[in-house]
Amino acid sequence: MRRQGSFSFFVFFFFGAAAVVAAGADAQFRSGRPGIVPDADIPRILAFDVTPKTLKDNRVNFIRLYFKFYDGMADLKGGQLNIKFIYKSAAGEPLFVFPPPFQDAPDRIDTLPGALAVPAGRRNTSWTYPLTESVFTKKTGEFRLWFGLLAENFATVTIGIGLKDGDGTDGIDESKATLVRSAKSSGPKQGFKIGQLAYDFTLLDKANNRKTLSDFRGKVVLLNFSTMWCHFCQDEAAELQPLYLKYRTQGFIILSALHQNYAGQPIRTSDCKTWAETYGLTFPVLAELFLGVYWPYYAFPIKVVIPNNVLIDRSGRIRWKKAGFLPGTWAQMEAKLQQLLAE
Repeated sequence: MRRQGSFSFFVFFFFGAAAVVAAGADAQFRSGRPGIVPDADIPRILAFDVTPKTLKDNRVNFIRLYFKFYDGMADLKGGQLNIKFIYKSAAGEPLFVFPPPFQDAPDRIDTLPGALAVPAGRRNTSWTYPLTESVFTKKTGEFRLWFGLLAENFATVTIGIGLKDGDGTDGIDESKATLVRSAKSSGPKQGFKIGQLAYDFTLLDKANNRKTLSDFRGKVVLLNFSTMWCHFCQDEAAELQPLYLKYRTQGFIILSALHQNYAGQPIRTSDCKTWAETYGLTFPVLAELFLGVYWPYYAFPIKVVIPNNVLIDRSGRIRWKKAGFLPGTWAQMEAKLQQLLAE
């Protein structure tokens, strides 16, 4: 009888203790505190937020996605975050999604910048981000991603996310955020074609100062897209400063946008400083971090050709554009530049 009583006490103590542990784990999850929860086999999303929640049409809108996960660094390392963009447009225009560069997966080829999402009912754009150690900050399971979105005549853009840990286990819940069109007018329609008002943008220069294309209204602008590793871009960079000095007193400015460094990695403002010093450039050299400027001008059809040059007149309209550094291109551009300066 004593043995049976001892055994009953043991069973009561064991399951009672287990209940306390489980309750503690559940309390930690509900409290939202970062960290590792015991026996958390299924990944959960503690927090997901998108800012801003209103978008302007006919503009590249940069949005920030914020994430916080349940089991921090424990099981998520080696997993993935699945992001889906669901786009609704009555007129049927496409949505262009400009994801951040794959710094942790340079060999990824299944998703390219400028991914196209056609309106709901046909297909949507899904984007997968690998969860490596470098994406977590302070081991809290928190990190942020920036995206660029370009849409015309849209009603809503819904962003859905799903989580999978390093063992391939899917999360049991999925979070969504819906972005709506701004009630404020976006102004005249912007475009990428000759004759259209050029897409506006703001980028950082070598000194981390913000430069906005529309601030140069009244000047003739040469918008130059380059990468530091491109030999043709290097040859062209050596010609840009003399061209600028030749016409700057007539109301001419060059905006040079770099989107990769010498190693083919995403550009930084410190790289812009190096590029400017190497070629003695005194006009703005800008860091094109997300390809959110390049693609609106050259993603129709989607292709990557560098260098690229666009001439924009004093009213802000595109008047000439050319991809590549080909024989005769420079003479054509200078002739068109002279015409625009004379108008």
